Amino acid sequence: MRPRTLLRGAWHHAVARVTGRPAWTGVTLLVTLRCDQHCAYCDFPRHAGRELDTATWKRVLAGLGRAGTVRLGISGGEPLLRPDLGELVQAAVRQGFVTSLVTNGARLRDRVDEVAAVDYLLTTIEGDAPRHDAVRGAGAWKATWEGLEAVRRRGGPKLGLICPVHAGNAATLDEPLRAAEALGVTIYFQPVLQRAGWSGAPFGDLPDEATVRDVFVRLAAWKRAGRPVGNSRAYLDLVLDGRTGALAGTCTAGRYFVTILPDGRVTPCCMLPFHADLPRVDPDAPERTSRLVSRPICEGCTIAPYVESHFIFSLDPRAIRSALRW
Repeated sequence: MRPRTLLRGAWHHAVARVTGRPAWTGVTLLVTLRCDQHCAYCDFPRHAGRELDTATWKRVLAGLGRAGTVRLGISGGEPLLRPDLGELVQAAVRQGFVTSLVTNGARLRDRVDEVAAVDYLLTTIEGDAPRHDAVRGAGAWKATWEGLEAVRRRGGPKLGLICPVHAGNAATLDEPLRAAEALGVTIYFQPVLQRAGWSGAPFGDLPDEATVRDVFVRLAAWKRAGRPVGNSRAYLDLVLDGRTGALAGTCTAGRYFVTILPDGRVTPCCMLPFHADLPRVDPDAPERTSRLVSRPICEGCTIAPYVESHFIFSLDPRAIRSALRW
C-alpha cells in the first residue's frame, strides 16, 4: 500500500463519519459471474452476462483511488476466467490499494505470475480431496493444490483459505483445518446461506441453526488453542450468541463498503438480489454513485467478509486486531 492511499482514505473516511455521508473505503469487484466450477450452493453463474471491458475497469480503479478507497478485493465467479485479470491486478496495485484476490485456484498454477502482485490471495476448499471434488468436480482438488504450491514456490502473495460450511462437511472441518496447517496459512470458515433472489434448484445441504452452532463451538475452541482459524472473536461470538439479527438495519455495507457487479451495477452486498435498477458506478467519479446506494434490507447474516468488515468499520477492537494480524 502507498502511504498516500492510506492517508487519503483515512481523510475521506473521517469526513464521511463526521458528515454522515457514505465513503467506499472498502470495495469488492466481481469482475465476472462466470465460473469453471458449478457448486450447488452458488447461483452466480446463472446470472452471468455483460462485463465491463478492461479500459472501463481501469477507469473505475482510478476513480476509486481518487475517492479514497483503501481496500480493493477482486472476486467472481472465477476471476481467472478473464484474460485481462493480470492487467486489472496491476492497475489496482498502481493505485496503492490493499489488494486481495479470491479464486477457486483451479487455473492458478499457469497464471500465478499475473496475480502475484496482490497482497492477499484466498482460495476456497471444501475438505479433503474426495469431499472437495464431490462439490466442485473431479480433479478440482489436484488443480487447486498445485496452484497453491505454485504460489508458495514463487514466494507470494500471502495465502489464505476459505471453507464454506454446509451439511456435507460440517462434521469433518478438521480436514480443511489440517490443510491450512500443512500450508502454514490462515483459514476462514463461512456458513453457506441461500442468496436472496436465488435462481435454480435450492441447495439441499444448507446447515441448520444447530449445525452452525456446533461448528462455531468447535471453531472457537480451535482458535483458543492457537490453531489457524482466521475468523475474528467478534464474528465467532456473534454467531455463538445467536445475535446475527442484530445486524439488520445497522450493517455498514452500502455505506463504507460495497460490491460492484461485472456490468458496473453497485450493491451493498452480493447476497441481495441483482436487481436491474441497481445504480451503476460512475467510472470517473464513484463518489457520485455512493449517494445512490442504500443500506441492505435484510435480517442479518453470517457472511464472513461482510460481517467482519462491518465490525471493523464499527471500530470493534477484536475485529481490528484480527485484521491487523492477517
